[in-house]
Amino acid sequence: MSSYYREQCERKVCLDTETTGKNDDGTPGDHRIIEIGCVEIIKRRITGRTMQLYINPERKVDEEAFSVHHISDEFLKDKPKFADIYQQFYDFVAGAELIIHNAKFDVGFLNHELNILHRNIQIENICKITDTLAVARALYPGQRISLDALCAKLNVDESSRTTHGALLDAQILSEVYLAMTGGQETLFNDGNRFGFGEEVRRDFSSIRTKVIRPAEFEMADHLKYLYKMNQAKGIESIGFGKEYLIPPKEIPLGDGKVKTVVDDGMIEEALKAALAQEFPGNPDVYDRYVKFCKERDDKMSKIKQARLDAKRQELEETKKREDALEAQAAGQS
Repeated sequence: MSSYYREQCERKVCLDTETTGKNDDGTPGDHRIIEIGCVEIIKRRITGRTMQLYINPERKVDEEAFSVHHISDEFLKDKPKFADIYQQFYDFVAGAELIIHNAKFDVGFLNHELNILHRNIQIENICKITDTLAVARALYPGQRISLDALCAKLNVDESSRTTHGALLDAQILSEVYLAMTGGQETLFNDGNRFGFGEEVRRDFSSIRTKVIRPAEFEMADHLKYLYKMNQAKGIESIGFGKEYLIPPKEIPLGDGKVKTVVDDGMIEEALKAALAQEFPGNPDVYDRYVKFCKERDDKMSKIKQARLDAKRQELEETKKREDALEAQAAGQS
């Protein structure tokens, strides 16, 4: 298992939510949860036990949020309120380690709902929280760590799901989490792990460590990240080294004032020069990296569109089933 992460509980619940929207700073404001999806993991095995809850938010869904999840006000109007599903939700997650991608967002919304219910608890009081975004940031510095990007990196197939929305994302997250946290836990053993009081030390001086250089595109991603971070924060804040600082150009603003900027084109030129220095035997490495980035972006766009299409289809089918049941009930009465 990765040294960046240690399990907190044997039973885990991968969780995702959909909402009516959010404030500009990512906080709930007066927005509400409209869907909760959960997938259970026990002893690092996906058990097959899941929970999907649609919730009437008692307010309108923002257009921007609807464009992402396609859950409409019409679909939600006859769903139970959070107060009605609270006990079912509590019973499913209580005592578990919640695995959440960008936990700050979902935890903020869950606590917002608990506050509205005047429950004197927060989700952190009943569950342990693990943010896979933080784990991914530590494992893959400078790389894309969205759920879609991690699926591509870890070869997690997200094309064959039978359920969609928050539950789909929770299912995807469960596989990403297991893939990302699998493998060797650590080279060094804690003596107390084996019941000994004294510290256990091992001599690794005779072991020859194999150095694995990053692939060309991994190095390019990393260099680009360093350039952008240093230009955004400054070397005093980041401390990656002066070689990653690009001399800015000056733009006249009038009245003798100038603005210093480093634009994307300058960063690309610096990246091109750095790659030529890192890989002197591959003069076309930058061009191949640009092509790789375009193909990667196209793949991510297709994945997102496929998920939106599947979500739209599922909502349409759910609405048809509900309309059929209503018509049947009306006919019987």
